[in-house]
Amino acid sequence: MEQLYHSGTGERLYLNAEERQRFLLTAASFENDLQYYALMIYYTGCRLSEALNLQLEHIDFDNESVIIRSLKKRGKIHYRHIPLPEAYLKGLASAYNLRKLKKNKDNNSKRLWSFTDRTARRYIKTIMDKAELTGKKACAKGLRHAFGIACVENNIPLTEIQQLMGHSFLRNTAIYTTVQGAERRNLVSRLW
Repeated sequence: MEQLYHSGTGERLYLNAEERQRFLLTAASFENDLQYYALMIYYTGCRLSEALNLQLEHIDFDNESVIIRSLKKRGKIHYRHIPLPEAYLKGLASAYNLRKLKKNKDNNSKRLWSFTDRTARRYIKTIMDKAELTGKKACAKGLRHAFGIACVENNIPLTEIQQLMGHSFLRNTAIYTTVQGAERRNLVSRLW
């Protein structure tokens, strides 16, 4: 089972709420590919490779969501529908002219982003650096973990978080309840 803290150093492997907000504001200042790719991970908690595999047909304007193919289901094909903020979806559609492209069914299998995994990692790192986020948490996985923690902090049921993140087992999702510091205080303070 994954942990949220580095086993050797104890360093936190996720962005906290303030760092997550800094990432959001910084990502919005970049040009289209950096901005919209990074914000897709921010808003959905998807894996870096899942965002890279998104095709035009995976953007569902009617339901204001994205359909993500889970990549860690061991041979099983599984899709999850994740709602997107209206402003993000409108910006994405406008930046890439998606509504017009969707009218031609031949475009449905076109990927939204054509860059490589290496470039995607570099894009996320570029935003993290500009936002002055450092350490082991300053990566796409740290952003994914931050999404899971934000879900817990906002009272989303664990089974729903499991679905949103594409986990096969609830025990994988349960790591997001094992936070420390300010996040733990926030969760426990609900009892007061």
